[in-house]
Parts: sequence; C-alpha cells; structure tokens
Amino acid sequence: AAHNGLHLIVPDTAQSGPFHVTVVGELVSNTRPVEARHFSPPVLMSDPSRDGLRPVAARGQDGRSLVAWLDRAAGAKGSMLLASTHRAGDAAWSVPVVLARDVGGIPSAPPRPAVAVGPDGFHLAYVALLGARDVIRYASSADGVTWSATATISDNLTEATQPTIAVLDNGLLVFAWIEEAGREGVPSTL
Repeated sequence: AAHNGLHLIVPDTAQSGPFHVTVVGELVSNTRPVEARHFSPPVLMSDPSRDGLRPVAARGQDGRSLVAWLDRAAGAKGSMLLASTHRAGDAAWSVPVVLARDVGGIPSAPPRPAVAVGPDGFHLAYVALLGARDVIRYASSADGVTWSATATISDNLTEATQPTIAVLDNGLLVFAWIEEAGREGVPSTL
C-alpha cells in the first residue's frame, strides 16, 4: 500500500553533496539519496522596516527567477504587491517593482498571490479590494520587470479569495479561486 508520510529533508554535514529524504510515518522510516547543490546565503528581499508577507517564487523558461510578495508598513492595514527578478549570473536581484496598491483580503492575513510561468513569461493573480468586495486580479510580464495593466478576473458580486493560476501546454491560462457569499452559514464555492 502507498504511504503518504511526512517528508523531512535533512542535509548532510558537507556544504554541498547528497541530501537524504527521510519518510517518517506509520511505516518504518527509509532513506534515499537525492542530488543536492550548494545554496547561496539568504538574501533579504523586503524592506527590513516593513512587513514582507506571503512570498511566491517561479523560474521562467529563460532562466530568470521571480519572487513576488505582499509588503506593508508594520502594523498598517493595507498591503502592496511587489516583485523582483534575478537572472542566473547576475550579482543581485532587481529593484522591487510595485505591481498593485489595492491588495485585499483580511488586513492582518492577506491571501498569498499566485504565480505561474508560460512560454510568454510570468503570470500573477492576487486578491484586490474593489469597492467593498475582494476580487481576483491578474497581470502578466514577459521579463518580470514591465507588467501589463491589471485585469479583474472575478466579478464583485461575492467575496473572492485564494487564487491559483496555471499555464497549459498550449499557453492558455487557468484560474481558480474561492467565492464566498460573505454571510455566516452560506457555503463557499470554487
């Protein structure tokens, strides 16, 4: 029978070399080697005087990496959506670009944005506040630096949250999110 256990990745003592994936659960633990690479030291992406929240990352087909996150002043209610890119071989990440200033959701816990990569670049979906309701918005970028204008994907008849996005092999985009009636006892739909 298949076992869905907890997967714990434990690095060996060497700086680079094999990792071991240890499956822990009801069955006897087992270990199998996995190729590993040396990782760079952590890089501070967000402004240390502000809250950096809900990061997402993707790697484009051209080797460029994108990190997007929510940013807000410590203790503030509103958040901005920022993104930064990095090309293999570059010394540093790009200066963060503000993609949106209308991030919605619960101010103390805004939903994570979603990112996908297609042959035409990066695609990003996030929750935005439109009037009194949260909606799903979308933007795209070939290079992660210059972004399209945002487009509203969901209607604003109900609250929308937790977007996901995928790019099919033929380049078509697929979006999914939760719509909530906004009233206690009324089911949410997908």
